[in-house]
Amino acid sequence: MRDPNRPSILVVEDQEALRRHVSITLERSGYSVIEAADAFQGLSLLRANQDSVDLAIIDFVMPGMSGLDMAAVLIREHPAVKILYTSGNVNSVAMEVIARSSPDTVMAKPFTAAQLIERVERLLQKCMGAPGAVD
Repeated sequence: MRDPNRPSILVVEDQEALRRHVSITLERSGYSVIEAADAFQGLSLLRANQDSVDLAIIDFVMPGMSGLDMAAVLIREHPAVKILYTSGNVNSVAMEVIARSSPDTVMAKPFTAAQLIERVERLLQKCMGAPGAVD
């Protein structure tokens, strides 16, 4: 059974070392973490953990299916899940559009543990304005 006092976060990142670092940082801050190495695995885990994921941290650029494509499916299937995109290339047109409309939902790599936790806390505290986006 899900502990409502311990938010659950799905970390979707193809770089294993970064995925582990993010997961450990979140776990040490009291979050429950589910890890996925790519978008396909992330969507599979979301479907298996139906209503237990509060936030998905998604790498924008991944092999196979991009983070943006994954987010489109996530928003359609799990509209209550908040999204935080991470990217080493925040200068892409798509990332700029997302950052302009929902600046809290985009985080440039590299980032510190403190920056990650601050952003996660901010996203989890905000009310959803639109599926997959934060005002």
